[in-house]
Amino acid sequence: MALDYKKIKSGLPSTKPTDPRKIFTTLKRDTAKFKRPSDEQGDVFDAWYGKKTRADNTLKMNTGSGKTVVGLLCLQSSLNEGVGPAVYVTPDNYLLRQVIAEAESLGVAVTEDEGDAAFLSGNAILVINIWKLINGRSVFGVGRGGTKIERSLVIDDAHACLATLADQFKVRLSSSHPAHDALLELFKPDIENQLASAFLDVADHDPLIAMAVPFWAWKNKQSEVLRILHPYRGDETLKWPWRWSRTSSNSASVRSEAATSRSRRASSRSTTYLRSLARSGAST
Repeated sequence: MALDYKKIKSGLPSTKPTDPRKIFTTLKRDTAKFKRPSDEQGDVFDAWYGKKTRADNTLKMNTGSGKTVVGLLCLQSSLNEGVGPAVYVTPDNYLLRQVIAEAESLGVAVTEDEGDAAFLSGNAILVINIWKLINGRSVFGVGRGGTKIERSLVIDDAHACLATLADQFKVRLSSSHPAHDALLELFKPDIENQLASAFLDVADHDPLIAMAVPFWAWKNKQSEVLRILHPYRGDETLKWPWRWSRTSSNSASVRSEAATSRSRRASSRSTTYLRSLARSGAST
């Protein structure tokens, strides 16, 4: 089910505190674990709170300094202000479980179900991994006709999420895939012109040889590429990225496989990116 955030109302104006420091004191938290915000967390809270109306913010904190708590309280601040729903995105399920455990100890309501009434009404934070947010069949919609997250979003370990995001916009075909040889034949003249012997190696499925398809050839033959891929759009290889790759693509390479890639910038009303620093020095 696609979520239409534009139709979600936050209800009456909230009188709840929006300053993350004040929110912390009101939570029914595990006081043995969370006595008070650390100095570093407090500094980041103050800096973020002064810039929370900006479309995008990046928070950099030392590893182990409690950026999960910061991310959760930033989202809770948004919910208390009526800027919801709110989504916390992690790079994998391991960190997802950590975030949920941290939220429970902190006393912040969270859910993993995008259909949860508490999430839709702005009373709980949705915690998901980047794979669920970014894929060709995302419950949040795909492309111009899809639903956009236009409220509050935290992306934890943004650098790790970026690697996954780039991978989600690719189609990889093994040499055994029925579309592989057809694509190779389509670009044969363009690859042979670079180095005929290397093309023979690729055609012979040599995994050590990789050749790039010239961008002009890729651009000029996109309609033929889509025609070749279209019959297989429902198989396991193509069904997830198909909705992205069926339009124009930017590049391709051949290495006993054919790959297409394309990126699209997602938009949101307020996005906060969390990054860990290996060395001291926190900034916003």
